[in-house]
Amino acid sequence: MGLMKLLKSYGLIIKKRGLKIIFKHIFLKPYAMLIKLLPFYPLRVLLLKVAGAKIHLSAYIQEVNLMGMDVGSFKNLVVGENVHLGEECLIDLYDKVYLEKDSVISPKAILLTHQSVGVWSPMAKYYPEKKLPLTIKEGAWIGAGAILLFGVTIGKMSVVAAGSVVVKDVPPYTVVAGNPAKVIKKLKKK
Repeated sequence: MGLMKLLKSYGLIIKKRGLKIIFKHIFLKPYAMLIKLLPFYPLRVLLLKVAGAKIHLSAYIQEVNLMGMDVGSFKNLVVGENVHLGEECLIDLYDKVYLEKDSVISPKAILLTHQSVGVWSPMAKYYPEKKLPLTIKEGAWIGAGAILLFGVTIGKMSVVAAGSVVVKDVPPYTVVAGNPAKVIKKLKKK
């Protein structure tokens, strides 16, 4: 009984998204896992570039988790110069993720570009699948464990405190914290 339900759910996914999804599940997910396991960050940058990501060679990418390649692709990752991606970050490549130069993403931050309860869920009637790009502007700092929801832009030189949940845009030179994240401080331009 469980196997039939699983096959039916994959049938719905294939019907909705096409056979391309099977290729992506078979090849791109293991490729993403390989990238994470590489012990030397320049190799991660190189393999991401080979897969289609736009990454400056000065980017420092630690062991990150990539998801959403069943619909999106590595081409949705755009990383500027001197960007630092900390360990165990989760990056959703369902839509574009722009990380502008000198931005820092601390460990275990979550960058989401879509919402989906799944094609088989009855909740899909109430919460349809949505996707929007996510942008982190120049010099911004995302604290450890912060969650950024799809469609938000983090302004230039802004700070998202550790553990915050960002549901709307953050203006430039601003510090936000909390769930949902609220402005707690304005920074002076230097």
